[in-house]
Amino acid sequence: PLSVPLHIEGGCGFLGDDGLCEIHRRVGLAGKPRACAAFPLIACSDGEEVRVSVTPECACVLRLAAPGRGEPLAESWRSGSDLPPTTVVDVLPATLTVSAGRTHSRAWVREQVADVLAALPTAVDPARTCWECADSWSGASPTNPVLAPYVDSLLPVARDLLRRRSTYAPDGDWVLGSLRWLVGTLHLLGEASLQEMILEASETGDPTEQLYLRSSLWAYRDFIETPLELVMRAHAAKIWIGRAMAEVPLAPSDTAVPLATLSMLMRGHGLMRAWDERSEA
Repeated sequence: PLSVPLHIEGGCGFLGDDGLCEIHRRVGLAGKPRACAAFPLIACSDGEEVRVSVTPECACVLRLAAPGRGEPLAESWRSGSDLPPTTVVDVLPATLTVSAGRTHSRAWVREQVADVLAALPTAVDPARTCWECADSWSGASPTNPVLAPYVDSLLPVARDLLRRRSTYAPDGDWVLGSLRWLVGTLHLLGEASLQEMILEASETGDPTEQLYLRSSLWAYRDFIETPLELVMRAHAAKIWIGRAMAEVPLAPSDTAVPLATLSMLMRGHGLMRAWDERSEA
C-alpha cells in the first residue's frame, strides 16, 4: 500500500517527494495504469502519419512555452511501432463531421490543420484564429465572437462541483482552489463589459496560448468525438476564459497556469459536459 498526500501542486498524488512516480518506483512501468504510463503523450493517426503531442492539461507542458524550456520528442520515433508500448494511438475516421450536415475527409482536415499551424506563429490572436476557423470550416458567414453562452453554461456546473467538493476536501485542496479560481472568474465574466474586454483581439502573442493550441491541434485532440466547428469554438472560449483567470488573484499557487488549470477541470473533473450538453440542445 502507498501512503500519499491529497495533492502535490495540482499533480498526481502518487508523486514522491522527489517528483517521481511512486508506483513506477515500486512496481515498474508495467504496473502503472496505461493512461498514467503514457501521460502526457497523446497520439493520433490521420492516415498518413502518427502524430504525437502532449496534453495541455499538464501545467508542466504549458510552462515549456517559456524561452529555453523543453526539448524535442525522441528523434528515433519514425513510425508507430517506435512509440512507447503504453501509447494509445487514436485513428481519425475516413470522414469527419465538421458541422451540422457538413462532413469532410480526413485528408481535407489534415490540410486545414496544417494551414492553421503554419499561420499560428504570426497570428495576432489564437482565440480569434479558432473562431474564424470554425466559421470557415463550417461554411458559415463570418460571425462575431461570443463568450456569454460558454460562461453561462459553465458557471452553474462549476459552481455545483465547487459546492460538492467543499463538503469533503480540505481547504488546501488543489482542485478546490482551482474551482474557486474558475468560479470567481466566471462570476466576473457575467458582466458584459468585461466580456467585451476579454474578446478584444490580443496583440501580446502569449506563447502559452500558442503552445496550448499547437499541442491540441497537432494530434487532432477531440476531433473524433465532436464536430470540428464546436471543437474550434471551444478552444477559443477556453483561451478567452484563461486570459480572464490570469487577471483574477485567486490562483491556488504562484505556479498555476490558467489554461492548464482550466483544461484539467474541463476534462478531468467533468466540466466539459456543460458545453457538450449545450451543443446537443
